[in-house]
Amino acid sequence: MPIVKRPGDTLRIRGALFDRELNKAIAGAKIVLQQFDPATGLWVDITETTTGPDGSYSFEIKLPEAEGTIRLRTYFPGSEEWKADASPVVTVTIKKPKAAPTALSVLSVE
Repeated sequence: MPIVKRPGDTLRIRGALFDRELNKAIAGAKIVLQQFDPATGLWVDITETTTGPDGSYSFEIKLPEAEGTIRLRTYFPGSEEWKADASPVVTVTIKKPKAAPTALSVLSVE
């Protein structure tokens, strides 16, 4: 799921956690937002939240000012009742927009 955003933009990620067998929302579960570190090959925790009564969660982060690509995912570390799981990876390309064409006119000459 490639996404292109501007440097410094706010990125919102929303999702939900469900019991696959019962198709039931899992409330009160810890969800971790992780970023892939290409230097180490590991997923690094950025922040965490807790699922709501309907199993939903959301994150809002400010993207870096530098251009580049980051890979994010959400992670449920599991519990005694449910197995750990990770979301699909979201690839975000951070890129300054190209300069837009302009039109310059003279409005009056007196």
